[in-house]
Amino acid sequence: LTITQAQGDCIRLRTNTTNNSFKYGIIKQEPYNNNALGVQIIGGKSDSGYSEVAIGGGIDGGYAATHIDFYTGATTTTTTGTRRLRITSAGLVGINRTDPQHTLEVGGNVYITANTSTANTGAGLLFQAKTGGFNSTSNAAIKGLRVNDTSAYLVFETGGTTERLRIASNGNVSIGNNPTVASDTLFHVEKAGETNVKFEGNTTTLGARLSLQNNNTAAGALNQIDFNDAGGQSTSSIKGFNTDQTNNYGELAFFTRSAQGSPPAERLRILSGGE
Repeated sequence: LTITQAQGDCIRLRTNTTNNSFKYGIIKQEPYNNNALGVQIIGGKSDSGYSEVAIGGGIDGGYAATHIDFYTGATTTTTTGTRRLRITSAGLVGINRTDPQHTLEVGGNVYITANTSTANTGAGLLFQAKTGGFNSTSNAAIKGLRVNDTSAYLVFETGGTTERLRIASNGNVSIGNNPTVASDTLFHVEKAGETNVKFEGNTTTLGARLSLQNNNTAAGALNQIDFNDAGGQSTSSIKGFNTDQTNNYGELAFFTRSAQGSPPAERLRILSGGE
């Protein structure tokens, strides 16, 4: 044991082993049964190809810790302190959690950041379920990617690294295979083949319902369903007009387009009385 004070106090573990050979050292606690093996607090190994520090066990067969706790204090004179992190005997980790029941539990926010100024790069959570162990390829992911220093967007990947859902920085949402987020569309579903959207319920009366609501109270306020061509132009539409907000009356109109450059024209209207 060597204690020096030239550049600060130091505890150094030495051995009589010659140079260029494997060495290890351990700090131990006397165990409850006074066994000579002791409880390993911290130890180190050094060889030609690696250096290793082990906390709570792993060095020479001494008693390993059943759990490892990390404490902090609010001031320089705080006694005992507060436990901030625990690693249980099962390998479960709790941060600001007293009794973790999962591989990692965090009591508070988790801040994920990437030091980058490059657009469309960032950080995220990567998920993998793989026979034979870990590799660097994810099966699914949630990523926050950069727009600028104060803005980002979220990408959800499944089936490897294929993007399935994106939430743009302005809140617009797009779903599909590598979806395109349209700047003027709040919600967009896109797929190369047939795209189906299904609403399913299970009640003795109404099973599912699609509601379009216009919160403007003016007479004639409307909701609309458009049918578009490949260029995104409306070829036909169905409009529901709120004609009387007090009595909740409405009319339904059907529109089709017959001339390029002209909007779809009304062809049929069903009045509130069914006429």
